[in-house]
Amino acid sequence: MTKFEASAATRVLGLVAVTAAIAACGNGVPSSTAAGSSSGPASTPAGSTTPVPVSDLPLDVTHAQVTALFTYDTSKPLDINDATPAKTKDGVITRDLTYASADGSSVAAWLVAASGNGPFAAVLFLHWLAANSNRDEFLDEATALAKRGVVSLLPTRLFPGVANPTDWRTDRQSIVDQTSQLRRGLDVLLAQPGVDASRVAFVGHDYGAMDGAILAAVDRRLKAVVLMAPDATWSDWFFKYFPFLPAAEPEYSKAMKEFDPVAFVPQIAPTPLYLQFSGQHPFVSSEVVKQLTQAAGNPTTTTYASVAHDLQDDATVTADRDAWLADQLGLPG
Repeated sequence: MTKFEASAATRVLGLVAVTAAIAACGNGVPSSTAAGSSSGPASTPAGSTTPVPVSDLPLDVTHAQVTALFTYDTSKPLDINDATPAKTKDGVITRDLTYASADGSSVAAWLVAASGNGPFAAVLFLHWLAANSNRDEFLDEATALAKRGVVSLLPTRLFPGVANPTDWRTDRQSIVDQTSQLRRGLDVLLAQPGVDASRVAFVGHDYGAMDGAILAAVDRRLKAVVLMAPDATWSDWFFKYFPFLPAAEPEYSKAMKEFDPVAFVPQIAPTPLYLQFSGQHPFVSSEVVKQLTQAAGNPTTTTYASVAHDLQDDATVTADRDAWLADQLGLPG
């Protein structure tokens, strides 16, 4: 078995394990909330009507209708609680905490910060999907960035992961719920003492990058965005790695089209965007890379010829990412 066959096998085994867990405990995806308050960062302008519920949208839907869904109730308490006592090492404070998602359900996350009063830059990290993937993926990077004046939040991603794709109606809602969870994560970051709201970034990998493409398009609080090895469409990966999906592929793909990351990346501009890809792509083809970069208006892009899809086998990938973030967020060397 080659390295990349092993990587694919690991990914599939991880999905099987997650599916078994869901079968045991049920679907944990929260429901969508109404439009945010006029004082919050919701994408629907103040005074506009509440978006049509996701479940009521027909198969054919416009991108404007989809974009209007990504609002949430900003008036609800964040309910930030420490799950375990905070730990301090070498001047870095690591908190294992939970916060309330848009519907009040609890999201587990790491919060990593330097001691002191700031001002601090902030980064929201979102992990990929593979066997044993979780909020720990970027923990070492967040710890290193804390020493340079960055506060980072690393939440647990809901979809796919805690919940997996099932049908296009359910999966549309899951994408909306995941985005609301991330917007609440930004609220948590900006609520931290000393955080500079003008220096907030997002870093996401794999499915986490696909979520980030939507987040960055609908939430203008982000000042820099890094997307690592995303796919352009949900159906591409869902049909490869979730074989229990219904066989009606044309209907599913059509229903998800306006929810696809490639439909949102053009809206990220003018926020600076950095794309990182593996040149050894068992999951992301060169055609997908071309599709995303063209849709995004040819942003800063690096393809690592000899690095696998996990983008973790070469310290250069992290160094390039952090150098780019340092430039965008004004971090010390």
